[in-house]
Amino acid sequence: MPFDPLSKWKSSFKIMVLPTAGIDGPIKIAAWLNSQITNKPVLSATTVSSPSFTCVWQPGVFIAIMQNIPPSLSPILYATKLGQAWAAATQASILTVGPGAFVGVAAPPTLFSAPPVALFNPATISAGTSLIIAKVSAGLPVADSDSSAVIEALYEATTQLKVMLTGLNSIPTPLGPTPLVVPMCPLQ
Repeated sequence: MPFDPLSKWKSSFKIMVLPTAGIDGPIKIAAWLNSQITNKPVLSATTVSSPSFTCVWQPGVFIAIMQNIPPSLSPILYATKLGQAWAAATQASILTVGPGAFVGVAAPPTLFSAPPVALFNPATISAGTSLIIAKVSAGLPVADSDSSAVIEALYEATTQLKVMLTGLNSIPTPLGPTPLVVPMCPLQ
């Protein structure tokens, strides 16, 4: 199942976060983000074909960073903490690619011999963090969540993530297997 569109992120934010934001705001935001990220993305089939891909985002990491924010935090400091919390939880995510994944056309040089190691590409996490900090710190407070810079920033940062896959191909010995690396696999 691919990522939901921004409109669905906004409508679910109204249901899950707004009614009781207050003191448990970080917990509500983490639960909302988890519902938008965990097991939502799929690998782009034009880059890597895989019978299965799972993503388990780490809301506990997000909460741990966000819960210690003082109530009178300036917009730039809040944006920085939000970006750091999103980045840490994203970096701690558990990504799993099932057996049978391949790059391009299935053949021994492009077929992973075992499930590859998968993680979000660090450069895309860094770019997402910068995007969150820039958009949220520049955004004005709004009464309507449909105009929230926070939701849009988190959506854009998350949907631009790419996955790095590292494994071995299926070339038989003595010529193989050799490394098979996909540095930037888009998500859908």
